[in-house]
Amino acid sequence: MLNIDKFSFKCPCCQGSQYRTSVFDSSIRNPAGAKCIFCKSDMVMFKRVEQQIRSIHTHQN
Repeated sequence: MLNIDKFSFKCPCCQGSQYRTSVFDSSIRNPAGAKCIFCKSDMVMFKRVEQQIRSIHTHQN
């Protein structure tokens, strides 16, 4: 399983951010095996927002 500490997840169907992970749900599209606890959809993985903000500010200066 992936180290998911550096990522955040968002549900593409209900926009939820609460999830559970399982090795049984991992696939090529969902390597972390994260599923939405509300609608059971595969979660979409994003890098943490803080890292994105830092990189934007770095490129602007």
